[in-house]
Amino acid sequence: MKLTFEEARWTIDDSGFWLCLQVKETAQARQFTQTKKDNLRAF
Repeated sequence: MKLTFEEARWTIDDSGFWLCLQVKETAQARQFTQTKKDNLRAF
């Protein structure tokens, strides 16, 4: 899977470090993040 992005930013809060990317491929990005979330639930 290839994701390209135009802009990036980051922030830190009480829950941790967050990386935000403005991607062109929204459907693929949604699939990527959902897969990662599902994998975290398996542990």
